[in-house]
Amino acid sequence: SDDNVRAAWVGNFYALINIITMGIQFAVLPLLMQVIEPKALWRFVPLISLLFTTFQAFQENPSLYIVSASLLVMKVMEYSARRML
Repeated sequence: SDDNVRAAWVGNFYALINIITMGIQFAVLPLLMQVIEPKALWRFVPLISLLFTTFQAFQENPSLYIVSASLLVMKVMEYSARRML
C-alpha cells in the first residue's frame, strides 16, 4: 500500500542521511580540521544549506528529490558538523 511505500522511502532517506553523516564525521571533517580552522568551517555550514534552499526556491515545480536534497543537506550538517566542530 501507499503507507508501506512511504515508510520505506522515509526509512531509506534517513539511512542515507546517517551514512553520509558517518562519512563526513569520520573521514572528511578530521582531514579538513587539520588544514582549516573550525571557525572557518562554521562559516560554510549555513552557506551550503542556503545554496540548496535557494536552488529549491527557484524551481517552478520542485520535485520530491529536490526538496529532499535540501532537507538532507540540513540534517547532515546538523548531525555531523555541529557535533564535530
